[in-house]
Amino acid sequence: MISHLFKVPKHRSFNYKPRHYDINTEAMEDVRKANQAAQSDSKESNFNSKRISFKQMQINNHYAEQKETRVRYLIRFGTVILLVAVLYLLFDVSSQMF
Repeated sequence: MISHLFKVPKHRSFNYKPRHYDINTEAMEDVRKANQAAQSDSKESNFNSKRISFKQMQINNHYAEQKETRVRYLIRFGTVILLVAVLYLLFDVSSQMF
């Protein structure tokens, strides 16, 4: 009963994991990772180049359509301005005659 009155601490345990550093193994891991990265980059670059060219084609088509639309608006605007100028000159000349 007295043992329940005082709190007895539990013993501490440590998670110590010994490490071994090997320069050769580290160098081999670096080379392996570099090779894997180069292989994945070459695969991705082929895919990405096709993807980029497709995206670039879409972007170029979009800008070409916008340019055509702007040209159409400019032609319409120019035609309206020219028509207004011709009508103004006609009414100005007709008002001077009468």
